[in-house]
Formats: sequence, C-alpha cells, structure tokens
Amino acid sequence: MNGALIPHAPLLLEEAAPDREALRVVLEAIAAIAIPEDAIVVIATPHGGGAFVYGETHGSLGGFGIGGVEVDIQATVPEPLRAWGAMEDRALDHGALVPMRLLGLSNAVVVSVDGSSSPVEAIEKVAAEQDVFVVCSAHASARLTERAPLPYSFDAVRLDARFVGDVEQDCAAARHLADDLVAVGGSCSGPTLELFGELFSGRGSTVSAYAAPFGVGYPVVIADRDA
Repeated sequence: MNGALIPHAPLLLEEAAPDREALRVVLEAIAAIAIPEDAIVVIATPHGGGAFVYGETHGSLGGFGIGGVEVDIQATVPEPLRAWGAMEDRALDHGALVPMRLLGLSNAVVVSVDGSSSPVEAIEKVAAEQDVFVVCSAHASARLTERAPLPYSFDAVRLDARFVGDVEQDCAAARHLADDLVAVGGSCSGPTLELFGELFSGRGSTVSAYAAPFGVGYPVVIADRDA
C-alpha cells in the first residue's frame, strides 16, 4: 500500500483560477504522482459530512459558482470497505472531486471520514489482497497570511513549518499534529490528516511541494514506498 496527501482547494483547478502561476509548484508535484495502473485508488475526503462510502454518484462545483467541473463515479467497492461504512449515493463533495480532477482519475473508491470511525483496518484488509493507493485529501493551516480565510496566526505559521519537517521523518506526524492543525491553524482536514498518519506510520515521506499563496497551506506529501 502506498499513498499521498494532497490539497483540494477548487482554486487549484483552471476553471476556478485560470492564472495559476502562484500554484505552479503544487500543481507540478501533484501531476508527478505515479499511481500504478492496476492499483485500487481510495480517496479519503473530510468534507462528506459523515463516515461512509460513496456509491454511484455525480459531483460538480456548481455550489461554488464554478461551471464545467463535473465527475461521475461508479466504483466497485471492495468488501472490507463495504463492511466498514454504509454505501451512500449522494453528491460527491469537493474534497474528493478536486483531487480526482488534479490526478486525472476517472474512477476511485471514495470514503468520507469525520473522525467518528476510521477506515484504516478496512483499507489494510484490501491492501493485503490487492495493490492500493490511498489519496488523503487535506489542507494544513488556514491562518498563514493576511489573505487567509481565518485571522493570521504566527503560531499557525510555526505549526506548518513543524508539520513539513516532521512528516518527512515519519508520516505519523500528520496524525500527531492533526488536532493542533485544526485548533491552532484552522485546518478543515483533521480526519484525513489522522488517516494519513495512521496508515503510513513508521514510514518517512517526501514533501514534494508546499505553498500557501492564499494563506492556506497546500502540502503535497508522498509516503515512502512500501518495500
């Protein structure tokens, strides 16, 4: 099992922000992520509003006032994940839709996580039988500059710097720092940060990009490959 942590801001898409030079380093890092063709891709989103597995569904960014961004999924969901969470056919949220577009995915198994129930055991059962690549959709702090959606915090700036350094040493840092990234940094992504840290605990990573052009930390973190 291998995986990555990537951001999900709609601004990362050309339809939302045609001039994306400020995001270039992040976009290039995401485009360079190598997902094996035969791998089952599991995308974990913190914006589904519960703990469940998306069934056959459609998603768009119409709610953000952004047209032309649509995704349909009809994934074959492995039994361990079916047993973990109820299958729900509801509109796909942007936390999954944006990563699917950025990674050029036409299909994926999408799980919504909210901290009430972890799919770690279910994902590990799937990975014991098949190649799995897990994409954890997450932002870091949202208080990094005066342009941020939340009031600027120097403590949040220091926290993101610590996150970037610590997660390269051990992916478990994402789990250990998740509560602080939420409480201090105003991150929206506590459950998916925890999931990434738990799934890849004991493995280092490569932070292939980190930028905060709009005051929100956009990390691209690739877990060291499983031997």
